[in-house]
Amino acid sequence: MSTTSSNKPIPINETTFRILYFRFKPYLISTGVVLICIILFFQFIIPQIGQWFSLRDQVIAEQQKIDVLNQNLSIITRINNATLDRDIQITATALPSNKDFAAILSAVSNAATTSNVSLGDYSFQVGSLSDTPTATQTTLQLVLSIKGGITDVERFIQSLKTQVPLSDVTSVQINSASSSTVTTVFYYKPFPQLSFNSTAPLIGVTAQDDQLVKSLQAFGGESSITGPLTIPIPTAPPSPATAQ
Repeated sequence: MSTTSSNKPIPINETTFRILYFRFKPYLISTGVVLICIILFFQFIIPQIGQWFSLRDQVIAEQQKIDVLNQNLSIITRINNATLDRDIQITATALPSNKDFAAILSAVSNAATTSNVSLGDYSFQVGSLSDTPTATQTTLQLVLSIKGGITDVERFIQSLKTQVPLSDVTSVQINSASSSTVTTVFYYKPFPQLSFNSTAPLIGVTAQDDQLVKSLQAFGGESSITGPLTIPIPTAPPSPATAQ
């Protein structure tokens, strides 16, 4: 008795492909449509989604810039030019941008007159003589000889605290009952180099700042102004084309 094997290999020829095509024809069309949709999704849909998120981030960033500009405009429109100029003059007199020897001697003389104290010799610790002070140069030391004792020195120090430029007494040496040496430092601060940035938010004058200016004005900041104030004007940064 002979048996016939059922696992004969399928010949690969044109007839075989025709048979397979007609048998699986309904599935081939649907499979092709699915593959085309997948290709279109990865080639076009996903990039469009990414571009949409990028555009949304740009819109948010531009809206933030517009909000800052509107806020800056609101602050600027509320500023009174005359008041601003007066406040700058007062604060710059209290804290000069350089070593103002005349103003320092005037403050010392006014303090001595107010406290009814006689002054003797004095000496400045000048430091650097550069016309362009650095950010680390913020004090100028002055050593004063006062004719008087502890009570006279106390009156002089209290009076000097109400004078401008601003100062601070660092040491007191009682030489005798009628002679004392007072070491004082006067403060100054060079104007920083400013760069204009139209998108940076402006900071308005707070109530605390206004109160400080009024205190300086009471010290004599307004009456001690000797001339016009010159402030470095910020310049706009160069454009990329100019920088290249």
